[in-house]
Amino acid sequence: MDSSQKRLLIAAIEKAIKREIGAYNFYLKEAVKADYDVAEALFFHLANEEEKHKTYLQKELARFKTIVADKQKTSGSSDKMGYQIPEFIELRQNQPLPFIDMSLVTMPADMISGDHLETYIIEGKNKSPLLGLFLHDVMGHGEESVHLNSIIKLWLSKTYATQDLKDRRIDLCQPEKLLAGLNQHVYKICHENFKFVTAFYAIIDYHEKNLIYASAGHEPPILIRKNGEYIHLDQTELVLGGMEDTSYTPVSVDFELGDVIVLFSDGITEVTNEEDQMFERDNVISAIKSVHNYSANEILNTIINKLKDHVKGQPIQDDFSLAVLKVIKS
Repeated sequence: MDSSQKRLLIAAIEKAIKREIGAYNFYLKEAVKADYDVAEALFFHLANEEEKHKTYLQKELARFKTIVADKQKTSGSSDKMGYQIPEFIELRQNQPLPFIDMSLVTMPADMISGDHLETYIIEGKNKSPLLGLFLHDVMGHGEESVHLNSIIKLWLSKTYATQDLKDRRIDLCQPEKLLAGLNQHVYKICHENFKFVTAFYAIIDYHEKNLIYASAGHEPPILIRKNGEYIHLDQTELVLGGMEDTSYTPVSVDFELGDVIVLFSDGITEVTNEEDQMFERDNVISAIKSVHNYSANEILNTIINKLKDHVKGQPIQDDFSLAVLKVIKS
């Protein structure tokens, strides 16, 4: 991304912020004028959503400007961007469920991340809520990667939105079918641009006390039992875009009170320090084991702090995402 592209991006975000402010003001005025309680509540809700969008854009704009300024100070004319791990990590908002303690974070190396981490609340067959957890990582960088990332996010959004409809295309309760459907959707564009995607999708069924997952070449998650035992979840299939008719295998694992599962992209394990040594998986495992009886937030912060100790102030050059989940009710 050259300097002219960065200026255009900043200008576009600033314009979007102005539009969000305009929309917020419009909905607020309509709420005040509304003659019915339902209409008033709707407009207040819409105003609140616009306020959230505005705040998010302002934070991203400030962060992006900081990244550009820091890069200009330290990297001369290079266009490769990096970032320092901040002292205070801003955690992702997630879909809450009373039986799961969950903490999520995404750290994009550039304005638009190649990672996408998402949670879903899904109605199971016995009407009990299930927790869906999805993470994908587009290999490489550039405009093609950003475009592919957007296509995947839009497909997932539409798939989730049709879960209560009779014509739903993919059952989110079946990870293997979701990955197979997504693979067919992105296969052509992946081959046209020689871009591929790793992905992991899991369903946590509290009623059945199990976790069902399917993986498309993604970094295996880490499962630590309540007693500290490490379980290696290494079952995986081809990356998305590898072959058009790839089938994916569902794997079922018991997931009980006190168990911890940690999902992450390889942006964490491949982070290097001054000696060009990668952080690697064993460091993530040891960090989790040292605090696996603590809360999800404390586990996540322990991993991040160990990562900071490893890089010793060196800038991070790749996106990374991290999700920590812990069963807190039996």
